[in-house]
Amino acid sequence: MIEWKQLEIQGTRLAAQPQDCYTLYISSRSSRESALAEATVIVRVEDDLKAAFAEAAKAADRTTSQLIRDFMRDYVRRQTEQAEYDTWLSQKVEAGRAAVRDGRLKSNDEVEAHFARRRAEGLRKADETGF
Repeated sequence: MIEWKQLEIQGTRLAAQPQDCYTLYISSRSSRESALAEATVIVRVEDDLKAAFAEAAKAADRTTSQLIRDFMRDYVRRQTEQAEYDTWLSQKVEAGRAAVRDGRLKSNDEVEAHFARRRAEGLRKADETGF
């Protein structure tokens, strides 16, 4: 049976959570010496995960807060890159569809002949330069 406990932080009561879970608080304070703005993230994790993460962070000579900030930045970067790729791909697909609608198409034979000429030209240039 899971035992539940109430959490109280600086006088604010939070929702109950299972007794075998920890709440990891990531907090940074803004100061003239620090570029970090004040922010707090609350993450609920199991005992084993918390202990393993803290041990791995210590082995890497990093704090859990540093690692989680790194993970968050990496996630945001990857999501931004994915969104940019999705936009690029959508534009390419739409350009292809527009070409089909406008009748700007080439048959397979035309494409094969075009690239056969390009390959032959490349081989000719390679022979001339001794490659």
